[in-house]
Amino acid sequence: MISSPDANAGIAAVVVTYRSAETIDDCLARLRAADPGVERIYPLAELDRMLPECDTVALCTALGPETTGLIDARRLTLMKPDAFLINIARGTVVDEDALLAALSDGTIAGAGLDVFVNEPNIRQEFFSAPNTVLMPHQGSATVETRVAMGELVLANLAAHFAGEKPPTTVN
Repeated sequence: MISSPDANAGIAAVVVTYRSAETIDDCLARLRAADPGVERIYPLAELDRMLPECDTVALCTALGPETTGLIDARRLTLMKPDAFLINIARGTVVDEDALLAALSDGTIAGAGLDVFVNEPNIRQEFFSAPNTVLMPHQGSATVETRVAMGELVLANLAAHFAGEKPPTTVN
């Protein structure tokens, strides 16, 4: 999740979930190397403390037990009335009923969404929700990315059938 008080200033704060042995200081150093505008990191447990400070909350997270329903009605009320919620993660990270209500009653200023709970069947209410931009989830929809994805599948299969560890083994 990203908070930026000034769009030209870069990333101001990041909420991180990580499963490695990396410390929060190591993570901050790594993120600052990529973008010197990173001011601080909030662990997921401190999300409630960060939300009132954000002008924009961008959800860029994997779906898991700790992120399903992460943004619910209570957390939407913690956001500023002029804040925007961007979800490019997974549809179920946000409670759609709560988001539609927050958009309709002005709890938040707007939303940008490219993922939905039942995509590709998007709830009709989103098409008329105020200050909402909808996009199809197509982050990897480039020829180069799809070719690279196919090559990665082939490399994993070749390694597996050669009795080797596939290059992108998760666990």
